[in-house]
Amino acid sequence: MLKKIVIIYVLILVNGLINTLQAQIKARDNKLNIDSLSAIINSTKSDSVKARANFLLGEYWSSSNPKMSRLYLDKGKQLSSGNPLLKALSFFYEGKLEYDLHDASKCTTALLKAEQLLVKLKSEEAAKFRRLALYYYAENLYSEGNDKAVISTVLNRIIPLTVAGKDSLLMAKSYGLLHKTFNDNSQYDQANLYVNRAISLMKKIDPDSRLLVAYYLRSAFTACYQYKFDKVKKILDQAKGLLKNFPDSKEMLDYYEVEGIYFMEGTREDQKALASLDKGFNLAKKIGNEYKATTFMLQKYNVYLNGTQYDKGVKILLKVAEDHEFMRHALNKQSIYREFNRTYELLGDVPKAYFWLKKYNQITDSLNETHLRKDITELEVKFRNAENQKKIVELHAANSKANLTAKNNRLMSWLFAIISMGLLLVLIFGWLVYRNGRRLSLQRDISHQQQLKEIKQQEEIKITRAMLQGQEEERKRVASDLHDGLGGMLAGIKLNLSDFAINHADDREESLNPIINQLDTSVTELRRIAHNMMPETLLKFGLETSIRDLCNAMTNKRIAINFQCYGIMNELVMQEQISIYRIVQELLGNAVKHAKASQILLQCSYAEGSFLITIEDDGIGFDMEELENKIGMGLLNIRNRVNYLNGIFEITTNKGEQGTTINIELNVTT
Repeated sequence: MLKKIVIIYVLILVNGLINTLQAQIKARDNKLNIDSLSAIINSTKSDSVKARANFLLGEYWSSSNPKMSRLYLDKGKQLSSGNPLLKALSFFYEGKLEYDLHDASKCTTALLKAEQLLVKLKSEEAAKFRRLALYYYAENLYSEGNDKAVISTVLNRIIPLTVAGKDSLLMAKSYGLLHKTFNDNSQYDQANLYVNRAISLMKKIDPDSRLLVAYYLRSAFTACYQYKFDKVKKILDQAKGLLKNFPDSKEMLDYYEVEGIYFMEGTREDQKALASLDKGFNLAKKIGNEYKATTFMLQKYNVYLNGTQYDKGVKILLKVAEDHEFMRHALNKQSIYREFNRTYELLGDVPKAYFWLKKYNQITDSLNETHLRKDITELEVKFRNAENQKKIVELHAANSKANLTAKNNRLMSWLFAIISMGLLLVLIFGWLVYRNGRRLSLQRDISHQQQLKEIKQQEEIKITRAMLQGQEEERKRVASDLHDGLGGMLAGIKLNLSDFAINHADDREESLNPIINQLDTSVTELRRIAHNMMPETLLKFGLETSIRDLCNAMTNKRIAINFQCYGIMNELVMQEQISIYRIVQELLGNAVKHAKASQILLQCSYAEGSFLITIEDDGIGFDMEELENKIGMGLLNIRNRVNYLNGIFEITTNKGEQGTTINIELNVTT
C-alpha cells in the first residue's frame, strides 16, 4: 500500500512538472520561455523531467534551428532509457522534427514507431500522444499527396480514438484535415461536410479561437470554388469580428484573399478587390510571409486580366518570376509560364506568346503532362505567315511576276496541305469512332460482369442470412428443449432420489450420494450448454450486459479481459444483436485458445448506424498468409456474420511479434 501511495505521489509531481513545462510554451506570444526550461534542466534531479524539458526545447527549435532541435532531442533520448513512455515520446518528437524538415520517409517511420510503443501503454497521457502521433502521420501523408491513405487513417483510426478519449480539439483538427483532402480533389460537398463539423466543435471548445477563424475561412474558400458568393459574404462577416483579436495573423491574410476573390468574382468590383489584395500583400510583407505575398500578387493579376488590363498583368507576372523561392517549385513555374503565354497572346504579341508557350511545353514535358501541340502549331502558322507577308511585300516591288509565281505555288501548297489534312482528319475520326466503340463494348462487358458479381454477392448474403437465422433458431429451440425438457427431467430425478434418500436414511446404500452428485454436475453442464447456445442475458437484458457476462465468464487467473463500451443501445434488431454477440464470442474464444495472451482489451461502440468492435491482445502474433491458406470454421463464421451485416473486417498482426489487433465495423439498424 505504501509503495502505491509513493508511486501515485510521484506521478502527481511529474504531471505537475509537465503542466509547468507546457505552460512555458503557451505564453502570451506563443513563444517558449527558454530560460525557465533551461533552469528546470539545471535544477531538477529527475531524469524524466529533464527528458521532457529537452523534448519541449527540441520541439520549439524544430522549425527555426534544426541542428539545435536535434541536439535537445538526442539529450532527451539519453535521459529516457528505462522509461517506456519517454522512449515512445522520443520517437514522437523525432517524427515532428522530420515533419518540419519535410523528410516524409523518416517522419513516417518515427511516428509509426511511437504509435506502436504507445498502444502498449495504458495511461491517459500515452493515449493522448498516440492520437497526436497518428494525426501528424496523417498530416505527413497529406503533404505527400497520398489522399486515400489520409482519409483511411483519419476515419478508421484517429476519429474512433478521439471519440474514446473525448478529445474534441483533435477531432476538430482531424475534420479540418479531411476538408483539405476532399477540397484538393474538388469533392466540395464532402469538404463542406467535414469543415462544418470542425466549425461546430470549435464553437463549443473556444468560440474566440484562431482555429475557428481558420475553419471559417477554409469554408469560404470552398464556397468560392463553388461560386456560392452569398455564402462567402456571410462567412466573411462572421470571421471579421473574430479577427479583431488577431490583426497580424495568417488568418487575416486568408481573410483578405477571400475578400479579394469575393469582390473580383462575386460582385465584379475590381477596385475593391485590388484594395483588399493590397491590404493582404502589405500584411504578408510585414509579418515576413513571402509566399503569401506572391499569392496576393497573382490574385491581382487575375483582377487585371478580368478587366483586360493586360499590360499591368504582364508586370505582375514579371515580378513573380523574379521570386526564386516561388519559382523553385516546378508546378508554380509551369503555371506562370502558361499565364505569360496567355497574356501575350491576348496582347497580340505572337513571338513572345510563342516563346513562353515553348517554355511552358518544356516544363510540362518534364512533369509528364499533356503537350499543347495544337496551340504550338497555330502560333507557328501565325508567325510564319507574318514573316511570309513581309517577304511578299518586299518582293512585289522588285518583281511582280515572281510574286505571282510564288503566290500560285503557295496556293498549290495550301491546297495540297488542305487535302492532306482532310484525309488525316478522316482517318483520325474513323480511328476515334473505332476506339470509342471498342471502349463502350468493354465498358458494357465490365458492367455486366459487375452486375453478375453483385447478384452473386447478394445471393451469397441471402444464403448466409438464412443459414445464420436457421442456426440461431435451431440453437434457440435446442437450448429451450435442453433447459425445459431434459433439464426438467434431470431435476425431477434428482428430487426423487433426494426424497428416497431422506425416507430411507437407515437402509440407503453408500453409492446413492455419488449418483445425486453426478446428477447435479449433469444439470449444471446442461445449463452451461444451453446458455452457450442461446444466452438468456442477451434476450432479457440486452447486448452490453450479455457481452460483459461473457467477458467475466472467460476471465481467469491467466487472462484478464478489459471490456469497454460506448453508446451501445438495446434498440438494435435482435437478430443483429445475436450476430454481434456471436462475433465477440468467437473473437474472445480465439484469443483465449490460441494467442497465449495475459491481457485482452475489448472495445465496442455504436455511432450513427455503425457498430465498431476492436479487440487487442498482448499474445503471440500469426502469419496472415498461413491464415488465408488455412482458415478455420471460427474465422469463417466471423467473416460470414460480418458480410451479413455489410461490414469491414481487418486484422493487424505479424508472426513472431507481440500483439494482435482486430477491427470490425458493422452496419446495423435500430
